[in-house]
Amino acid sequence: MSRTWISFLAWVKDMHQAWSKHIIPVVVVAVAFGMLQKPLLALLTFIESLCLAPLSPNWFGAFVFFFACYLFKREWDYRKIYVPRPVSLWLILLLGIYLYYRYREGSFSFWEIPYLGKLAWSDLLLIPWVGAVAIALRSREKEDPFFHRLVLLVLCVVLYFVPQAHGKPSLVWALLSLSVAVAACLLGYFIFRWSYRAQSKTQEEETKKTKMGAMSLERDDAIEDEKEDWLCFSVMAKVVRKNLKALDLSKGALTVGVMAPWGRGKSSFINLLRKRLEGDDGIIISFNPRGSKSVSAIQEDFFDAFSKELSQHYLGFGLLLARYTKHIGLLNQYEWTRPLGSLLTLLLPGKEQEAVNRTLRELGKQVYVLLDDLDRLSAEEILEVLKLIDRNASFSNTVFITAYDKDYVNNVLKKHLDHGLNHSFIDKYISWEIPLPVPDKKILRQLMRIELPMKVKDDYSEVYEEIQRAWEEVGSIVVESLDSVRDLKRYLNLMIPRYNVMKGVVHPDECFLLYLLCYKDLGVYTALNSGRLLQLDVHSQTYVLAPNYEEELGLLSHWDGTKGILERLFPSRIGEGSESVAAFSLCKKALFDIYFGYLKSEESMPYGDVVSKIIQCQYDQAPCEAIDKMMERQGENRVVSAFLYLIQLPCRQGEDRSLTIELMAYIAFKDNLPEARKSALQYELGEFFSRDRFEEYQELRIAFAPDSYKQILSKTLSFVVNAHPKWMSDLIDEIAPKEEGSSSTCVYSTEELAKILLECQRVYYGQWKPTDDVSAVRGFLSKGYMNRHPSYTKQALQALVSLIKKYPDACVWVVLYRSNNNATSSIPYFEDPVNKPQSLDRGWLELSKDKALLESLEKQGLSLVAWLDLIKDPRMRYILSYAWSTPSTESFLRIAHLPGEKADWDSIDYIYRAVLAQKERDRQRASSEG
Repeated sequence: MSRTWISFLAWVKDMHQAWSKHIIPVVVVAVAFGMLQKPLLALLTFIESLCLAPLSPNWFGAFVFFFACYLFKREWDYRKIYVPRPVSLWLILLLGIYLYYRYREGSFSFWEIPYLGKLAWSDLLLIPWVGAVAIALRSREKEDPFFHRLVLLVLCVVLYFVPQAHGKPSLVWALLSLSVAVAACLLGYFIFRWSYRAQSKTQEEETKKTKMGAMSLERDDAIEDEKEDWLCFSVMAKVVRKNLKALDLSKGALTVGVMAPWGRGKSSFINLLRKRLEGDDGIIISFNPRGSKSVSAIQEDFFDAFSKELSQHYLGFGLLLARYTKHIGLLNQYEWTRPLGSLLTLLLPGKEQEAVNRTLRELGKQVYVLLDDLDRLSAEEILEVLKLIDRNASFSNTVFITAYDKDYVNNVLKKHLDHGLNHSFIDKYISWEIPLPVPDKKILRQLMRIELPMKVKDDYSEVYEEIQRAWEEVGSIVVESLDSVRDLKRYLNLMIPRYNVMKGVVHPDECFLLYLLCYKDLGVYTALNSGRLLQLDVHSQTYVLAPNYEEELGLLSHWDGTKGILERLFPSRIGEGSESVAAFSLCKKALFDIYFGYLKSEESMPYGDVVSKIIQCQYDQAPCEAIDKMMERQGENRVVSAFLYLIQLPCRQGEDRSLTIELMAYIAFKDNLPEARKSALQYELGEFFSRDRFEEYQELRIAFAPDSYKQILSKTLSFVVNAHPKWMSDLIDEIAPKEEGSSSTCVYSTEELAKILLECQRVYYGQWKPTDDVSAVRGFLSKGYMNRHPSYTKQALQALVSLIKKYPDACVWVVLYRSNNNATSSIPYFEDPVNKPQSLDRGWLELSKDKALLESLEKQGLSLVAWLDLIKDPRMRYILSYAWSTPSTESFLRIAHLPGEKADWDSIDYIYRAVLAQKERDRQRASSEG
């Protein structure tokens, strides 16, 4: 069967269960409505004649219109309300009653709306009705998706066919009724979708905020799966299951006690054992006495659960158990067996318990009763449970598996009974004790080494490595100080949320120890926070332990490990080890409050609201568009200032610094940005490629090594190279080392710069057009600092060869330089051939050829002859041939302007004719001299 059909069947089953109990009242009302038609008609006729007849149709229409608008407005205000399931049935009934009087009954007339045919004023009330249906459907969308579509379909059919069936068949009436149906359904659908979208958007924003401030908390729940088994309980559960399977319990029940102190995994072990027992076709009954409302109700609740489960496996078992509970005095205490009491006394023979035992033996399955949390009960409740498993419920093939802290249970019972004997009271009732092993601290330490970095919300490998190093240093102290897995989870829940806020600003090892102290000795932690145990070394601005701190510990401390942790976190006296204290240490006065959770939020900082929105934009699917919208709302100056401020801070909570820099690069090249702001952003952008900025980020603990810093810049570098390759090339010209052996101010090596330049050249050449500046094309080949890297020069020349083959005519000016000289001026100036040169009435043009470049191109396979063959314009081919035909002793050619014409050195035709004229003058001069 298809997935759709299976989903439909599941929906039908769910709808049957959900609607069966609600549909009966609606059906009763519908039947009563049909039976009471005569008095209802009389009442409605009276109302019509008394109240409606004197009214004008237009006034009545106005009243209905405003009333429908009012109802629709109220529905809009409560569009997010949850509508209970029965309301949908009443809405359907209401529609049916209206359609009955509107089209079926015929005793009443409806005032029609002018110019709209048979559409009545009262029909406008269908609009708020559709709104109510839409709100109800929104409440049911996730639960009943098929119902949503079914109702829309039925609504269309009803609003189309019912009116049409009572009107004259015509195309106009069909179109009108269809339009009403579609409009009503679309209105309901749009209300539903808008509300659902708004809810989804709110949930998305909440998810985004939760993600930004995500705190990886550990739930204190027992594990259900072997994959979560840290303590190797699965192996023990397998052995216990094997032994239980081999037992012969035909003569009576067995009681198994799972023993361990609080938080050592008793519930987890029972869950894993349950998985094993279910695989053996055992009957599992879970019973927690803590759910009973009183001590006297424990046995009632147990036999109720016992009977319900066994009745599913043996027909009539409930009757047998009812007879037995009658015998022990419980029959009349629970409601469902009271009517059977006298009957069973007459029909069933004696030996009630033996009848139950015989039934369980015939069943051939072991019954496992799981009793958890015995050590959370009072003394009276514990005794009631022990009485149950030892006497009243000690049936054949029955195994009671209970979990408890033995010391706790014995102490509670001893205080309650006080029998004066020095032995364990519970030993009398437990046949097989299973003590759970003490957790292996080495295994826990290794597991935490893996789990801890995953709970810290950060994508940088350096943070991961830093946490690993910190755990290697202090992990043994933490694990040895915690007695159970539950302690470990509670410690993580205390520490991880705070560290996620402070990461990158504090040392993780000191943070781990500080919050271990908070978990184990809260009084000392509070005193430490208030400065009671410390004094300040003014010279080094470092906190040290106060001289009397040991006396204070004697009054405050409740844990033996407190002193060792304090001495590890703080120097013992002024001047001791102050030189070796790290910059981000807890004992530093500037960092002290941050370790205790007083890190300032973004809202309290300058531009804090904009900084928060910048970080939120990073989680948007289109962050650049989000930044554009934010600049419109917040203003360009505030956003630019926030970026310039943010990049100087440590990483904020939820921030991806690499994306922050990329977004700053995006707005740094926006055309509509003021020039001053653009220059400031581009300057800061260039600083990111300097070694000084890397060292600053090292101090801020954003990057820990050059490789990690380059990884942060990788997104920005890719963006700038692909969007603005010329700017990137010019920046490299400024920051690259100019001489071999000179100290570099750039964080990238010369080899890495060569790769970046080649990528810039590839992108720029790919975007270049013949109308663009040709000097930038030459610029990638005139990098003097790359002369000691032949591979760069070779690849750059190969890229130029490809460009020349693509645009052979326009690229002629790559090897020909042109300068315009004015006869009235002694200072020449250079221009690109594409940029409009100044038109000169007097003067000449100087053509200079780059012979070295042409020779280099020839080595890469592009000779002058081959280039000339590629050129399509014969005039350009002639100019290039003429320039290369001059003697090598001359550095340039002087070409005079054409007499009688305005000089236009931008025109290839003018240059061509000027070259021809100059060549003719040279020929005549040579003839006259000869």
